[in-house]
Amino acid sequence: MNRAALAFKPRTGRAVLVMLAGDLHEPRVIERFEVRLLPPGEFAPYVRMHKAEGELFRDVLVKGVCACGFELTTLPDKTAIDAAAKRLGVTRARLDAELTALGKKAGPPWGKYQKEAAAAALVVLKEAKGKAGGACRPD
Repeated sequence: MNRAALAFKPRTGRAVLVMLAGDLHEPRVIERFEVRLLPPGEFAPYVRMHKAEGELFRDVLVKGVCACGFELTTLPDKTAIDAAAKRLGVTRARLDAELTALGKKAGPPWGKYQKEAAAAALVVLKEAKGKAGGACRPD
């Protein structure tokens, strides 16, 4: 059975979304783009308070995922790729290589934020194996 997983990497006023399909052995990028989290013309609500902004936009994404009835999986913001490697049971170097290969197939843009979102989507693909979906519950 083919599965799909989507993951977000929050940014100030927006989020990078990456959706993967397939399985852990041959995942493929089926979508990626930026999602606006503020209305057009609006700016981030905080000045020089990047931590507060980061928490605000992460909370918006978590609440949106829960409101849609999706199961929630989270990774630490500062160490997302390291945490993903641990949860996937692979070395950081191997995960970096897999993320680079995904990016080459997908084409640009494929930078740090797309890689972090893709790493989270890989965790979702692995941990959702055998699950039929479910309610939102924070990790």
